[in-house]
Amino acid sequence: MLIKLIINLVEALIVSYSLSRLCHVKKQKLYFVLNTLMTFSIEIISDYFDANYAPLAIAYIICWNILLLFFTRKEYIYNLFMCIFNELLITLSALLPLMFISHYYLLLAAVEAKIYHLLLSVLFIRYQKRYRYFINKYWVLVMMNLTACLLILNLQGRIIMEGSYTFKTIMTIFLCIFVVFLSLTFFAFLEESNNEKEKVTKQLEERKYQNITYDMMKRTKEELYRLEHSLTYYMLSIKKYLETQNQDEVYKIIDSYIERVSNVNIVIYTGNDLFDLSLTTHLSQMSSKVNMCIMISKDEFYNHIQFIEFVLSLLDLIESKDVSLLIKEDGFVKLIQISAEYDFIDENQVKEIVNRDYEFDCHYQMITDQNLHLLKIKIIEHFE
Repeated sequence: MLIKLIINLVEALIVSYSLSRLCHVKKQKLYFVLNTLMTFSIEIISDYFDANYAPLAIAYIICWNILLLFFTRKEYIYNLFMCIFNELLITLSALLPLMFISHYYLLLAAVEAKIYHLLLSVLFIRYQKRYRYFINKYWVLVMMNLTACLLILNLQGRIIMEGSYTFKTIMTIFLCIFVVFLSLTFFAFLEESNNEKEKVTKQLEERKYQNITYDMMKRTKEELYRLEHSLTYYMLSIKKYLETQNQDEVYKIIDSYIERVSNVNIVIYTGNDLFDLSLTTHLSQMSSKVNMCIMISKDEFYNHIQFIEFVLSLLDLIESKDVSLLIKEDGFVKLIQISAEYDFIDENQVKEIVNRDYEFDCHYQMITDQNLHLLKIKIIEHFE
């Protein structure tokens, strides 16, 4: 009895590890513990009632999906696919030992099944990057194939347990394995095709953003060139009014020139085209003056729409007239720092932005030192 409990616990641990790695699980440690306890409990209950394979498989898939709802984003079909595939791995791992070893030594068959299960899970986790984005019309087809294979394999497993399997049973099992392999290979081909199309589309978009940024930089350069030429006129005017000791006119000329310089749009260029264009456009529309310091490399992370919206949402909160914005990086950690001399951001609004559902982790800290207010945000990327 104790050995059976240990084997069931090992299976629950493997399943929890696999799902926590395959799905976008938040709070992985808590999920791992809860899913292990839940899976282990289902196994004990099924042993007590001697439940057959099909109802047990359905119970697993339903319970795993329900728990994933509380720990993942709204990726219902993706999570369902992973749950079905994990149950399929459990079934496949058990069939060969059941056929060839269980008649002689049941414990050895159980241990071998768990070893197969662990190996298949680890291999699929490593191979899983091809199947991360399931946004296409072939989802239903692949899931129907896998579900049908799962039900057939469970039925064959029951026949093997009863000791009445034949050559036809063995051929059915190998046919199901072939169908699973064919389905995943077909799906991998579709994913690679989609990725290639996305790559071409992305290159075209990057070229478009580069052209827009170049045009903006060209206009800014022309505007600065005009300012440079008009500087001579301003200096001569200042000299004239200084000779007549007309300080009021001098101040007006200086203020006029400062205003013209301030109206020149800043063009951000970091090599991240979408980020550069979005930030440049947003800054040109802001009433606040923002002193920029951006020290980042060219990284696809910065062009991700969620990160851009996050930065722009923070800028929208600024109420101070003179603000400094610093963006820098340290490996996978991105640091955003906003500072001003007066209270410029409501902390409740910052919390609301930070707590939104992102594909990255972010933590903030607000520091007040006399009149200086500082907002520090640390972002840890995990876009795939």
